[in-house]
Amino acid sequence: MLKYRSALFVWTLCFTISCQNVSVKQTIRNRRQTDRPDKDSILPDTSIFRLLKQSRAISIYDLMSQHWELEDVDKKHWNEFFWDTLRDKRIYSGLYLFPDSTFAENPRTLIALGKWILDKPASELSLLYPNRQEKTYRISDFRPTRLFMRYEIGSELLNFEFSADNLVYKKPIDDPFHPAHNGWRIRPNLSESAEQIRKRIKGCVQFYALFFKDNRARKDKTISFSGLPNCFTWYNGGIALQSTFELDKKWMGCFYSEEQAMEGYEMIKTVLDKHALKWPSHAGGWIEELRSILGQIHDQL
Repeated sequence: MLKYRSALFVWTLCFTISCQNVSVKQTIRNRRQTDRPDKDSILPDTSIFRLLKQSRAISIYDLMSQHWELEDVDKKHWNEFFWDTLRDKRIYSGLYLFPDSTFAENPRTLIALGKWILDKPASELSLLYPNRQEKTYRISDFRPTRLFMRYEIGSELLNFEFSADNLVYKKPIDDPFHPAHNGWRIRPNLSESAEQIRKRIKGCVQFYALFFKDNRARKDKTISFSGLPNCFTWYNGGIALQSTFELDKKWMGCFYSEEQAMEGYEMIKTVLDKHALKWPSHAGGWIEELRSILGQIHDQL
């Protein structure tokens, strides 16, 4: 288990792997007052983001290329899209469209990746999946921050309402939810080699490094890990490698088998056992420090 905790402004980094009593402690310098978010600094980092509503001339295609979060659906099907009855938890469905014609569907539930096509004359949005299946929505109303669509299931026509914040990356590939950073979440159909498992693990670590960077850049007050598969436990200013008996089953489901998931887990454990991770001394806060640690894990895998 990898973990660190804070006491006043003195922080300690403590590495403990799995269920073993192996630990290394490293005292971190006192935090500067500037490490705390400025209450007035609520605007996102405009060096990497752009607000679409501030663009003077923008195409419908670019307006569509956003994070669309599902806000509402027909009452009859509400539980199907908003509630996990098995775990008794709220789920967050969404459709993230990118300007390179790729999409990530339901990135916080059962994620699916593919290509999207906008047929403007027909007012239709089509999602093309790798297995050659296709889903076509009929766009009934479209605004910069609201998207209303209908989807036919059998004899029923479901109505969906999505919302967006108009905030997009200047370089879409920097978005943690871009398909390029989420292939590790798609379970393979065949057993993988050690190098393929290592690539999957590196993809997981890289995703979370980008995820923390994204939260930092958006100036989010809270960080939500809801629905995301991972092998870590997150703290307010800390990170822990989950013990084997607590390991997230959703994370394990990203691998061909439980055995291969544990093989990937051991790869991370091996990096942590080296005790070669260096805590940054001039980071802009604990989120940036955590991103640095994840980046180092990635590079040492």
